Amino acid sequence: MAVEAALEGGDPAEVPFFSDNSIDFQVGVLECADLSGDGVAEMVVGLSAGASARIAQWAIFTPDSEGRWTLAFAQEMALTSSIEIEGDSVVVRNPAYGLEDPLCCPSGSKTTRVAFRDGGFRIVSATASPPERLISIEEGRITRIGLLRPLEATPSQAIAAFGTPTSVVDSSSSVCHFDWDDLGLSIVFANFGRGNACGEQGRIASFDLLGSAAEQAGWHTAEGARVGLAAADLERLYPGAARSGMELKLVEVPSPIGEGGLLQVATAYLVDGKAIGYRFYVGAAGE
Repeated sequence: MAVEAALEGGDPAEVPFFSDNSIDFQVGVLECADLSGDGVAEMVVGLSAGASARIAQWAIFTPDSEGRWTLAFAQEMALTSSIEIEGDSVVVRNPAYGLEDPLCCPSGSKTTRVAFRDGGFRIVSATASPPERLISIEEGRITRIGLLRPLEATPSQAIAAFGTPTSVVDSSSSVCHFDWDDLGLSIVFANFGRGNACGEQGRIASFDLLGSAAEQAGWHTAEGARVGLAAADLERLYPGAARSGMELKLVEVPSPIGEGGLLQVATAYLVDGKAIGYRFYVGAAGE
């Protein structure tokens, strides 16, 4: 929620995992298992809300040396259908909405695994594995989004790279939004020549990396920018970065559009001195 508010120019508010209001959520999942392999059980908690009883947010807690529970992993506003422990993994199933699906009735689903790897709990889905979650920028252009070459990539290629999207929405006749909530990834496809932006004529206009899901998925630029990184560290990675309110403009190039000016190729959005999300401009649709 804080990420969305920041990207829309609003004032983000911190929302605690547990609400003080007892009617906001109810415990829909409570399971314990040794997920980290240290012989001590972790606790998986899922909070549900609404008539659908879907899990709205969930977390993994691990005990410290004195037995006190500490937060080790969390996903908020996940709209999860089910959470199960399988072996050393937490298996999360999310509804996947097609273009014509009403909110009540998603036509598909997707599965994500979370497991303890490299000292922490991470998303270990088969698609877009951590080494492939790299954003490359060369000579002021985005040249890589994971395995995708963004200037030529189509929606079907994005689905092959990142799995089934959790939602597809055509916001206009020329723009279509594909979201992968489990990876914190949102891609805007566009076609300004009257082609179908949601189909094979769509090309990437821009994409966002958002919130804790993007951080947990391991998205990063070749220079080292990640969700959660301090603004001071970003400024060291990008010496020419310029601040403007909550924005930190990491990469700018002369704009070929209109009367010129600067085009923001990579922008970080800051809250409390840390990057909570990024927006990247591709412009493959010719806008």
